[in-house]
Amino acid sequence: SFCPDGLAFIILRPHTFAAELMKRYFSCVKFPTFLKKMKRWGFHVDEIMSKDEVIFHHPLFCRGDWERCRRIRYLDKIIRGAPHDKHRQFHKKI
Repeated sequence: SFCPDGLAFIILRPHTFAAELMKRYFSCVKFPTFLKKMKRWGFHVDEIMSKDEVIFHHPLFCRGDWERCRRIRYLDKIIRGAPHDKHRQFHKKI
């Protein structure tokens, strides 16, 4: 379901969600795997207050605002901050 302001969504009963919906819609069966995928899309998990709900938010996520949501991108390892650049030399000559 959605948070009242529409800027986040909530997964109620994550264990039920994992058992009944994840394999069908997200091609994974473990909730921690789903969490990793959501993080790779740039979603953040709000502090988990109980085992019965997990709240996700993203700076570009807004319920019903399809233009903003279309700008959400999958983050690869380089974008996430892995120190990798083929065009730079990081070694100093001694």
